[in-house]
Amino acid sequence: VHGVLTHMFAAETIWLARWKGNSPKAMRQAAEFTTFADLQTAWMRVESEMKDFLATCTEKALTEPVTYTNTRGEKRSMPLGQLMLHVANHSTHHRGELAAMLAVLNVPHPEDDMLLYFREKP
Repeated sequence: VHGVLTHMFAAETIWLARWKGNSPKAMRQAAEFTTFADLQTAWMRVESEMKDFLATCTEKALTEPVTYTNTRGEKRSMPLGQLMLHVANHSTHHRGELAAMLAVLNVPHPEDDMLLYFREKP
């Protein structure tokens, strides 16, 4: 569970950096966060940075290419909007994995149905 959460955090962190014009050479690692509290604190900072970044995005920016170098040293370029969809899809995939892990462990977890979310937060 810790490894999957850290991977999700690391992915959001590296993509946000790329969207801002930086190309980190490596993703953050689970060993950097010995407790869930450490990970939560770091993730809250990145979430705040993400909100600030999104507040400045325009529709035009979503179609403009983001050029970055991936962790294998390969240069890539794709529209920002497509990269954002990739990050959302990536997180959805791993939230499903987490839900399965928690179910196997008989750990209650929050409902992740999008329709319920929309009903609660119109």
